Amino acid sequence: MRCGVIVGAVVAVNAWGDVVAGEKLLAGTRSEDGKQFVSGMDLLMDEQSVQALPGANTTIGVVVTNAKLTKAQALKVAQMGHDGVSRAIRPAHTMYDGDTLFCAATGEVDADVNILGVLGAEAVEKAVHRAVYKASSAGGLPAIHDIQQ
Repeated sequence: MRCGVIVGAVVAVNAWGDVVAGEKLLAGTRSEDGKQFVSGMDLLMDEQSVQALPGANTTIGVVVTNAKLTKAQALKVAQMGHDGVSRAIRPAHTMYDGDTLFCAATGEVDADVNILGVLGAEAVEKAVHRAVYKASSAGGLPAIHDIQQ
């Protein structure tokens, strides 16, 4: 980045919504046999019963930068980072999720908050995808590598 600005993101994903890359479904609600994905968006739009436990799902993360930010500017960067959540998870921010992002800044360089927010959203979107691809099966739940697509 110009002027030595660095922006990155770390995200833990346990989303209720579908994790997508463009139109490709990477993760989401599994079929009854557990071997395929069923679109959560389709379930909602078809008004089918949604099996979700309050507080059981969330996507939480942090946008990190070496920029100098006030508390208000850090909040704005975190808010803009949610654009990355919305691009990578559909639907995002439902009542089934506790989607939250924070922003941390080390205060080393001056930077435009708008640029930081845009880069933060890009970093968050990539971090959500990376979280899915790097996940391992656990507790009887399959990871992306265990499900035929």
